[in-house]
Amino acid sequence: MFKPAEREAKKGITLDLKVSPGAKNDEFSGVHGDRLKVKVAAKPVEGAANAALLKFIASTFAVPPANVQILSGKSGRLKTLFIACTATGAAEQEKEQRQLVLMAQKLAAG
Repeated sequence: MFKPAEREAKKGITLDLKVSPGAKNDEFSGVHGDRLKVKVAAKPVEGAANAALLKFIASTFAVPPANVQILSGKSGRLKTLFIACTATGAAEQEKEQRQLVLMAQKLAAG
């Protein structure tokens, strides 16, 4: 569902999501198997739902939108995202990575 990860020498976490576009609001809506369920209001037209998802995740995890990227599933509902830490030092990145994992665990718990 989520795990600490490193990508391009940046620490962060990966999130496995099941995304439902065209909802009333942007929100987390539970767990589906081993994925967090996310609803986004944007329709899946010309990347609008992906853009809304990235913005929603960045806001939820309090990171800049540039720190969130889709690793897989750009054209489907099952997606894997990477959320990069904003800290620059190794110790600070480790601490922030733990905080991101804790936040993801809280979201999964409901």
